[in-house]
Amino acid sequence: MKGFKVVNKCADGRLNSCTTPTMLGGVEYAFGKVTRPAGGCGPLCVFSNLLEAAIYAICLEDTRQELNMEIYYCDYEPAAENRVWMNNGAGQIESLLPRGTVLADSVKLCRRVSGWKINRELKKALPHWHWRKK
Repeated sequence: MKGFKVVNKCADGRLNSCTTPTMLGGVEYAFGKVTRPAGGCGPLCVFSNLLEAAIYAICLEDTRQELNMEIYYCDYEPAAENRVWMNNGAGQIESLLPRGTVLADSVKLCRRVSGWKINRELKKALPHWHWRKK
């Protein structure tokens, strides 16, 4: 299926889960390669539409200045699960999922969504919004 993945682009160029550190079950994504949940964790989160992905990315950057969010078009395999967990189920976080989240057993980043495209999507939904990128 087609969706949108929000990732944190690290200073060294790595693309990581945007809210969960790799030592706690977050994963590192690679352009064009299939990524699966870390052991004892699952599933991965993607967005069904660009608008919700953009709003989420902007909110994260506004609250955590060290983050550098990027949005990618992605292919994903839908998960049979309807919850997200870490640490073999000890840390369930489904109540924290933002609107538009879809759960995935695997994700492949296809190409980066341009700032222009994100800006256009935001302006359609929020006419007074001004897109700003670091």
